[in-house]
Amino acid sequence: INSTILSEQPTLDAGRWQTLQEFVQWGVNTYPAEKYALVVWNHGAGWRKVPLNKTRGVSYDDTTNNHIDTIDIPKAIDM
Repeated sequence: INSTILSEQPTLDAGRWQTLQEFVQWGVNTYPAEKYALVVWNHGAGWRKVPLNKTRGVSYDDTTNNHIDTIDIPKAIDM
């Protein structure tokens, strides 16, 4: 694939729901459309049951070691 790179933001923390929210807002403002699809890639910290004190997460940032708790995704896409 030889797509044109629109922007690079190497210092962004992909493990913060606020960063995802800013990206969604940028996409909606920059590319208006009737419908949108958002794919947040990860395995959600697995599919097996875990003790209640552990969270499930996506969008792990290898630089900061942060991740978005799945429970915070609605906050990121609430517009």
